[in-house]
Amino acid sequence: VQADFEEAGDEDVIRKLLGDLTSAGIETSDAEVRAALEEKQIEARRALMGEA
Repeated sequence: VQADFEEAGDEDVIRKLLGDLTSAGIETSDAEVRAALEEKQIEARRALMGEA
């Protein structure tokens, strides 16, 4: 959450997440993180619209 206040958009969050995953020994790519983030954003929108 703190990373989200460093700059506008998702770039800072993606960099933080990639760094954390790498530090934990988890191999992933920028593209995989972006795809997962996009998927979760779609799920969140659907959940919010379903509750409205």
